[in-house]
Amino acid sequence: MRFQQSTPVNRRIGIAARIIVPVILLLVISNALVLYVTLASNKQQLLANTHSEIASSTALQQTFFQSAMNELSGDVLFLSGTPPIAGLIRASRNEGYDQDDQSSQVAWKSRLAKIFVGMLNSKPQTSQLRFIDANGMEQIRVDRSGENGEIRIVPNSELQNKATRDYFHAATKLSAGQVYFSDIELNREHGKIIEPHEPTIRGSTPVQDEFGKLFGVIVKNQYLESAFNDMLALAEQDRFLLIANREGEYLVHPTPGRSFRFEYSQRSNIVDDIPELYQFVSPEDSSLEATGDLPWEGETYTYHIRRVVFGPNPERDYIFVFSSEEASTILAPNIALRNKVLLFLIFILLVAATLSWAAARQIVHPISQMNWALRTRRLALSEADVPVSAPGELGSLARGFADFSAALQERRRAELKEMEERKAAEVALQHHNEKLSQANHELAQFAYIASHDLQEPLRTVRSFIDLFRQYYGASLDSQAMTFLGFMDDSSSRMSDLIKGLLDYSRLGVTADREELDLQLVVDQVCSDLKQRLDESGASIHYEQLPNVKGLAVELRLLFQNLISNAIKFSRKGVPPQVEITVQKMPDHWLFSVSDNGIGIEERSLDRIFLIFQRLHSRDAFEGTGIGLAHCKKIVEAHGGKIWVESEVDVGSTFYFTLKEVNSEKA
Repeated sequence: MRFQQSTPVNRRIGIAARIIVPVILLLVISNALVLYVTLASNKQQLLANTHSEIASSTALQQTFFQSAMNELSGDVLFLSGTPPIAGLIRASRNEGYDQDDQSSQVAWKSRLAKIFVGMLNSKPQTSQLRFIDANGMEQIRVDRSGENGEIRIVPNSELQNKATRDYFHAATKLSAGQVYFSDIELNREHGKIIEPHEPTIRGSTPVQDEFGKLFGVIVKNQYLESAFNDMLALAEQDRFLLIANREGEYLVHPTPGRSFRFEYSQRSNIVDDIPELYQFVSPEDSSLEATGDLPWEGETYTYHIRRVVFGPNPERDYIFVFSSEEASTILAPNIALRNKVLLFLIFILLVAATLSWAAARQIVHPISQMNWALRTRRLALSEADVPVSAPGELGSLARGFADFSAALQERRRAELKEMEERKAAEVALQHHNEKLSQANHELAQFAYIASHDLQEPLRTVRSFIDLFRQYYGASLDSQAMTFLGFMDDSSSRMSDLIKGLLDYSRLGVTADREELDLQLVVDQVCSDLKQRLDESGASIHYEQLPNVKGLAVELRLLFQNLISNAIKFSRKGVPPQVEITVQKMPDHWLFSVSDNGIGIEERSLDRIFLIFQRLHSRDAFEGTGIGLAHCKKIVEAHGGKIWVESEVDVGSTFYFTLKEVNSEKA
């Protein structure tokens, strides 16, 4: 009766709890840690990608606007050099008759007017073309003021004196071949703003005779509505785009009525809405772009603002392009991912709890049955099992042996069953790990798809380059076609750079490595930096650079950063001299990039490879402080290391190592 008073049920509960609770705690802690690390990494990646996308978008918008202004500048310069202009100059010296061409001044005006009409027909964004004489009197005006917007040559009776207008007065002070850009404003007719609004900019250039004497001014009025719409079209659906003039007054604002309020003597300024931009918009600040995060109307926004210089006077001819996106929109995929992962983890916890409880019951039940059998059946064994009927101590020993044997067999059967259950639990755990690995792979694919959209703006640029060649190729000279070729090549290289950055940013995935000719890589870097090399008078010496196996975009960026820094941090009045050498080591190549620049103080040598660390103010040297941090990451990604030796006012030498490949350059 003493054995029957034991409490096997309570003991089963105690053992089950000791098995289930640690398993559940381990799953909760490990999965929570995985979830936190995954979401934090994905959040940083989303924010970084958005910063890059917005900066690329504003850069493309800058290109669109500058292209429109270049077209305006090119048109007025083209018109100033047409034959009718030369004919009018000759006729003016001979009482209105050109003896060289046997044409009158009236005939030359008629021919110039026809050229104006042709340009308005071919360029819908051109609203008006004028030739104004040296006294400010309009001699020819062609505009779209005809019935239903038809092109009209304005009769002489309607021509006006424009001597007091800024675009005339400023153009008369320019040299031949220079162009003046007016402020961007709404078009007016007889002093009244035209409805609907027509954002307009005027370009003017002087016309001079062969002695440099002012003969007149060519003026072109160009609508900007199409250019602004193109820039808006480049912004993503969830992006907030603002365009402001150099005073910060809105030219484009998504809220109706906020644009061009200054034309009505009302203020609608970007600094009033976003005080954090005051320093950047200030005329004293010469920064070309800025990126960051700011609170606005109760939300946090990621933004990029760019100063778009479009004319010959960078202190006057510029606008601001501001693009931003709400942080909650940027992180929406992260929240969706969190919810999916949480549901998956809850499912795993439920399955684990169920399996743990079942395993606990399977483990506890045999032990309880064995214990119960040992205590209740030891006297119920049959005589056929053991010689329990033997007399004396032998019977007692047999009965004891029977009890021991039965208990041992029962225990062995329980142990075998426990081993099988443990194997089943290991299989289940492995299956769950495979599911978690699959979820991580899907997360990487998601980051890839999100970043892949970076390629779309580049495809748009290349498409527009092809269209420009198709429609305007015949009218462009060889230099312009060369420029287009440079733009096309740069777009292609930027596409490769984006792909490399995407490969670099993906967690747990590396880009395919390939064998690279570093001599060719440095040749291409020097070609890209040719303008800076020419402007600074720099010289670069390198030869017989080897082949290595690595990431093409990253190694190109490594040499570009080191050479750019050597040019940038040069001593005043001393042309930069850069020398790249390489030395064969037992299992790697040792490279050095030396310069004769300003050098680095010894106490700063450990800081320069830290991200965003700057040793000089932005006024002294431009840059973000990330270039050498990138260099360090690139070298370490290739299994190497990088360091620097420097002496102030003498120069610096950057050393880094790269592993060799079997097929080296001969």
